[in-house]
Amino acid sequence: MDNEKALVQRAQKGNQDAFAALVEEHQRYIYNLALRVVKDENEALDLTQETFVRAFGYLPGFRGDAAFSTWLHAIASSVVLNGLRKLKSRRHWAMEP
Repeated sequence: MDNEKALVQRAQKGNQDAFAALVEEHQRYIYNLALRVVKDENEALDLTQETFVRAFGYLPGFRGDAAFSTWLHAIASSVVLNGLRKLKSRRHWAMEP
């Protein structure tokens, strides 16, 4: 946990290796979350990537009031639910005559 806090602080200062380590630590969890919701491996990969892109953008605002994993889960939940809505919309339009 202390190591994660140090990684977050380094990543906030622009250290790409620190952010890569955070991605490596959490990507399986985020991917599995996305896969459970969208039930499509390629879509889950895309949503996982989108989660980390957003997290990187929001990282300067991360204050550490909650655990990094909790903060990341909130971002992932939003990304995955929006992705599910888009996926359902695409499937709906694809089925229209």
